[in-house]
Amino acid sequence: MTTSSTALVADVLDCGHPPTPDPSGIGTGRAIDPTTGATNCYPCSNERERHAMTRANTFVAYVSSAGDALTTWPGGHLATIDPAEARQVGRRTYTQSGGMWTRHVWHATDVDGGRWTGVNGGPGLVIRVHRLRACT
Repeated sequence: MTTSSTALVADVLDCGHPPTPDPSGIGTGRAIDPTTGATNCYPCSNERERHAMTRANTFVAYVSSAGDALTTWPGGHLATIDPAEARQVGRRTYTQSGGMWTRHVWHATDVDGGRWTGVNGGPGLVIRVHRLRACT
């Protein structure tokens, strides 16, 4: 009687790495480029986002739950939020239709020294940031 052992082949993504799922069980461990459909592991995706941020004047990121960094979806560091703003409580603002929301204004510095600013609803939420000085 012969037995054949088949090794489990890891799912290899377009970046050449296997998916890297979050230990908490959140996320798939892979990012998909919406324009090309290419798949990347989270570390490669984070690196691509950091590189894309260096060329952008407007960028979509996330404010970390602690309110101390701008991050990618999987949590990769993009920029450090100014320490004074990490503890802000936000400011109540009214919309034109009479609704009310808490407005947080953030200023951050990326790894290359670029300065960014943006407004959102608070820590843990998505934010569209704008470069304070345009790319040259």
